[in-house]
Amino acid sequence: MSYLVLARKWRPGNFDDIVGQEHVTRTLKNAIEAERVAHAYLFTGARGVGKTSAARILAKALNCEKGPTTDPCNECTHCREIAKGSCVDVHEIDGASNTSVDDIRDLKEGINYLPSTCRKKVYIIDEVHMLSTNAFNALLKTLEEPPSHVIFIFATTEPHKIPGTILSRCQRFDFKRIPVKLIFEQLKTIAGKENIGITEKGLMLIAREADGGMRDAQSLLDQVVSFSGDTITDSDIIDVLGIIDRTLIHDAVSAVIEKNSPACLEIVERLFLYGWDIKEFGKELLEYFRDLAVVKATEGGNGLVNATDDELETMKRIVLSLGAADLHLYFDVMSRGMEDMARSLHPKIALEMLLLKLSTLGSLRNIDELIDMARKGRSFPEKEEPHLPPMKAEEQAPQTVHQPVSLAEPETPYVREEEPHKESEKTWKGFVDFVTNKKAVLGSILQRAHLVSFGDDEIAIAPDNDFSREKVSDEEPQLKELSALYFGKEKTFKVNKLDTAAGELNSLHEDKKKRESDHSRKLKKEAMEHPRVIEALDIFKGEIKEIRTDLSFNE
Repeated sequence: MSYLVLARKWRPGNFDDIVGQEHVTRTLKNAIEAERVAHAYLFTGARGVGKTSAARILAKALNCEKGPTTDPCNECTHCREIAKGSCVDVHEIDGASNTSVDDIRDLKEGINYLPSTCRKKVYIIDEVHMLSTNAFNALLKTLEEPPSHVIFIFATTEPHKIPGTILSRCQRFDFKRIPVKLIFEQLKTIAGKENIGITEKGLMLIAREADGGMRDAQSLLDQVVSFSGDTITDSDIIDVLGIIDRTLIHDAVSAVIEKNSPACLEIVERLFLYGWDIKEFGKELLEYFRDLAVVKATEGGNGLVNATDDELETMKRIVLSLGAADLHLYFDVMSRGMEDMARSLHPKIALEMLLLKLSTLGSLRNIDELIDMARKGRSFPEKEEPHLPPMKAEEQAPQTVHQPVSLAEPETPYVREEEPHKESEKTWKGFVDFVTNKKAVLGSILQRAHLVSFGDDEIAIAPDNDFSREKVSDEEPQLKELSALYFGKEKTFKVNKLDTAAGELNSLHEDKKKRESDHSRKLKKEAMEHPRVIEALDIFKGEIKEIRTDLSFNE
């Protein structure tokens, strides 16, 4: 008896067996129950995520002797024939080998005939994007108005290659990559029922390597079983699949955190000797630093980290001795290093230098601390080296990330000066703010307009351009109403040209700009004269190129 590979043996038999595609299966089941099955479907997504399996299950659901049903029996003649691919009314066509217009014409000739034994004729065209342009054109009319007994199901990994005229005639379902956790759980179920002895760590290695495809994961498990038999060790998986041992990733992270530069170099040498992909190792190391940051931020992973329980516990132990800023710095340096490695002609050397750089990050110190040591004439102490297992949370080492030099006294932060508002005082600024809250555009014009006079009965202003002047003139009735609401009595508005306004009267906008510019100059002067800045310039023999403030208006 011929052997049936796991990927075929464990192929989904009904909608509930399809893993990780609930958004698709739920819609199809509802369509069947409501008798709203479309005449054409397009299933898109990466390889091995369930597209063709879903197409077969839909064909069985529509043609099952107990149906139409959302739960085909898989026992009747129709279900068994469709599962075997031998049903005369369910045609599975390979788009890659039937690309010509003649192939589509042959298909169209058979469409008009009623099903032989089933309720529906189902045409499943896999890799449909491989059809030629003429073949697509020949299919258009039939696809738009097929006979009532015909259902088209197209499957493809590259939907962008399908003409828009075809896409518009189909209901499209995008199949997602299957999460590692779900693949891991399915492999665990298969291993249990097949009596395969394998550790959870081994299953996780295979699940990660599958890259979101259930079929790939089952094929990899089959490959490992062929090598090891029914009892599989983690080292067998690493040897057969050529993947990187997660222990090596952990060793590299430990070497970096413990500032063990020689160990970092030894790890790269081991990678090189075993022939593992240097760039793939860097990618997994970057992902590991990401996982550590997530574990730190969520205090446990919160389901966002693809790892076994043992690996998760190891990560929790590691992050206890590290601050969030440290992990962000590790990730940032690693990410930039990966970009350099991708362009490097010598990735091994690039990885060595990257790990050495990571292993020395702990020697970076707070700039205030360095300046204080230099001022007191003290030598810099040797860098402290953290160890794993880490210290208790209350004994964590201080973070060593650069902190910016404080240029202003923290107890006197700058607050922009504003005119005090008193309910009894009705000022021009108060009126402009009131108008701005009611009509933003008109308020903006008033903020930039020059105030010529501010009387009890009349306000004279000079807008800064012709458009604004016309706008204020048009809105004068609205301004009168607003003035009555704000001042308690209606005022008239006189609109002057800018050249007739008194030159010493500034707009609110320019007055604010002047005040902020004055304060910006004051801050810059304080920064230049700050004792720490002077000491830093003297110690490091540096010079100030530019000083920036966070004000809205800068010189």
